[in-house]
Amino acid sequence: MQFLTLDQIKQQLRIELDNTDEDSYLELIGSAAESAVESYLNRSLYADEVPDDDSTGLVIKNHIQMAMLLIVTDFHENRCDTAEQTERTVPPLAERLLSAHRIINL
Repeated sequence: MQFLTLDQIKQQLRIELDNTDEDSYLELIGSAAESAVESYLNRSLYADEVPDDDSTGLVIKNHIQMAMLLIVTDFHENRCDTAEQTERTVPPLAERLLSAHRIINL
C-alpha cells in the first residue's frame, strides 16, 4: 500500500490495532482500494508531488484518502458481489468525494 496504513484501515474497520489475524487480507483490500480510486479517477496519485511528465497526476488529499477507506470498508463488509455492487464502481459516498477529480475519457 502506498497511501493507506494498516493502522488507518484497522481504525476505519474498528479492529483492535494489536489484532493481527487479518493483516494480510487488510493489506490486500487496502491495495485494491488504492487501485480502485486511481482507476475510477483515471489519474495517477502521488503522495507528495506530481512529476513534471504527468499532466493529469494528482497529489492525494484527505478526502481522497477517506474515499479509499470507504472502499476498504465496502470490500471488508461485502466479500462477494451483489447485484447492486456490480452496477457501481465505488460506494456512493466515496464517489461524492472523488467525482470532482475524475477525468472521464470520451
